[in-house]
Amino acid sequence: MGTNTDSRKWIYYARWGALTGFFAGLLGSVAGLGGGVVMVPILAILMGVEQHKAHGTSLSAIFIASIVASLTYGHFGHVPLTLSLVLAFFSSTSAFVGAKFTRRVSASTLRKWFGWFLLVVSLSMFLGGVKGNFGVKIGSGVAYWVFVALTGVLSGLVGGVLGVGGGTVRIPLLVLFLGVPQWSAQGASLFSMIPTSFVGAITHWKMGNVEVRLAPWLWVSISVGALLGGILAHYLPAATLRKTFAAIVGLVAVREILFLSSKLNG
Repeated sequence: MGTNTDSRKWIYYARWGALTGFFAGLLGSVAGLGGGVVMVPILAILMGVEQHKAHGTSLSAIFIASIVASLTYGHFGHVPLTLSLVLAFFSSTSAFVGAKFTRRVSASTLRKWFGWFLLVVSLSMFLGGVKGNFGVKIGSGVAYWVFVALTGVLSGLVGGVLGVGGGTVRIPLLVLFLGVPQWSAQGASLFSMIPTSFVGAITHWKMGNVEVRLAPWLWVSISVGALLGGILAHYLPAATLRKTFAAIVGLVAVREILFLSSKLNG
């Protein structure tokens, strides 16, 4: 009886893990995100994976996806190396601070403001002409790299505090304030996810928060999805790519706002 149950569980994980990974990899790579926005809700809500394991298993897959997507973006010349390295360094270091900071600040307050911030960013990028609306454009030189470093720090803090991909912060700031092309902003963001997701995945693995029966299916399928998504992103017009990103960020914003509402009502 136990053998039949385990067999059905393996088949269940294989089927849904493959579908979830592919969809998360495809959508995440097109938008320059890791795919956790797609994976975590499906794993936790639809598949019934325990919340901590959903995050840990998702992070392990994001590590694989960020490598594949970065290589694909890099093949098409969309990974500015210096920018990517600076972002990766400051994002990965500040993520540890962000994780510790969660003990001192109300998570619901942070998620509320983060959700509304993302909603404004999403609407601005979707409507277009956003750079002129902000009235701010950071030039070259020291100011440029200071802003890049601060962007890395902020995205790492947000990722550490809220457990979300830092791309939702990095990409809008790079595009809106530095004028980085959408393709390059997404490529740099994906590259900077590699060290951050690796550290997070290893930490969760040591704590037993990676579902070993499900993870391999996610790893394989998310690799295929990330590869195809990176190729697709190269051939999409910049306006389409920007609006796709805006739509996905908008969904994240709604999720964060609804999360807050459910906590208040609960």
